[in-house]
Amino acid sequence: LLQEAQDPDAQFFRHLRHGVPLGVGVRLPRTPAVFERKTSWKLPLLQLEDAARVAANYSSAAERPEVVREQYLADEALGRMIRVPEAELHRYFGTRVAIIALGALEKKPNSDEWRIISDGSHTVFVNHRIRVRDLVRMPTYWDLHSVMQDLSDREHTTRFTLLFDVAGAHRLVPIRCEDWGLMASKVESTDSDVFVNTVGTFGFASAAYYWGRESAALLRLAHYLLGPLFPLWLLLYADDGNILSFGPRFHLNIWLMLFTWVVLGVP
Repeated sequence: LLQEAQDPDAQFFRHLRHGVPLGVGVRLPRTPAVFERKTSWKLPLLQLEDAARVAANYSSAAERPEVVREQYLADEALGRMIRVPEAELHRYFGTRVAIIALGALEKKPNSDEWRIISDGSHTVFVNHRIRVRDLVRMPTYWDLHSVMQDLSDREHTTRFTLLFDVAGAHRLVPIRCEDWGLMASKVESTDSDVFVNTVGTFGFASAAYYWGRESAALLRLAHYLLGPLFPLWLLLYADDGNILSFGPRFHLNIWLMLFTWVVLGVP
């Protein structure tokens, strides 16, 4: 669909078919038709020999292994993780192995829901070896202010906004298999098995970039398909979207946009 629309980044989805590189040991691509060039990075560039192989989990995850294990087993069932005996880890992935530290972040105060955070930076230094070259920008206050100003200038018409959230957004991007070993972790230090990520994982430097690139293309595709007859403002901050619609068919505009994304498989 993107190719038919002559989108400048349509080829990206062909790369997704086989998995994209995590960014360690390879030069990540540039997409100048969509993104500005990224020229600075917070982490210094380090080589493979500078990193340790294993990092211990933080206390927030170590104290609740049942929460981590439950989420990991669910991811394994979805094909987002595989389990590998630790003794076989190097046979499968060679020297490209890093058992990263995990943390657990409470989603809401006093709730039973936890977000498992992967630390690809400290000790193992995976993120120190990744250089994302496209600059992904998020909507700011002034972007929203401009949209609201545009809507307020449209007198005598209905204006409506709807927020949505993409479930597991970073996990929708497949990573090439030779990089899986760099995204390994253990639920408990005494476990003989290691869980290995096969998809984008929050906590690695390229995860937000790949999802940002994928979601930007999906937003453009919604505009291509709906056209000027179904006008919308679409703002996306990471995995949280804001649809702003107006006119006598404001509800239809929103439904068609969401319908488009559901048909394409966006959860």
